[in-house]
Amino acid sequence: MRHPKFPTMTRRTALALLGAAASIPLTGARAIEQILHPYPEGYGTDPNLIDPVVPWSGIMSEKQLQMVAYFADFILPAEGRAPSASALGIHDFINEWISAPYPEQVKDRTTILDGLTWLDTEATTRFGADFLSTSNKNRDTILKAAATANDPDNPGPHDFFVRLRALVAGGYYTTQEGFHDIGYIGNIPLETFPGPSPSVKKALEEQFKKLGI
Repeated sequence: MRHPKFPTMTRRTALALLGAAASIPLTGARAIEQILHPYPEGYGTDPNLIDPVVPWSGIMSEKQLQMVAYFADFILPAEGRAPSASALGIHDFINEWISAPYPEQVKDRTTILDGLTWLDTEATTRFGADFLSTSNKNRDTILKAAATANDPDNPGPHDFFVRLRALVAGGYYTTQEGFHDIGYIGNIPLETFPGPSPSVKKALEEQFKKLGI
């Protein structure tokens, strides 16, 4: 987005408005899996917000991190003064997210890791090489296929693309660089308050007259 009044809904603007999916609790087989393979403890009920520490290790391999970094830049490449998603370390944020022991993150872990496996399988099937070994053109072809997939019997690739896209956008637009990209300045005190503009005053006067006040 480059205009504060949003004259057009660009892809980047749309991504800035994406929300995260709702959390889903552990049930059935997933609960059994957690009992057999327990995840590390989380922050607990009293996290230290002054000196926060992440009490779990990232589970993604270097290859998986590189794949997510490519995906992130496919979604949010560098544009003008806005850096690419990977330049802001969004792939590291994704790693921390899916490594967390909470129900929503555990669910996302399966979705994303299965999706990365699908990328490799699809690249090998189509182009005879894994995702990172094939060309950028081929990688983009596979990602576009996941984005537009519409197979009710195999929703995994599309679910993977949609969820990872939301996480990339959410991570990006909660950084200072992301704030700057959408023109968010935060709570900055004004030295003076200019008051409403003449056009606003005129519109208010017209409404007051209609109301008889």
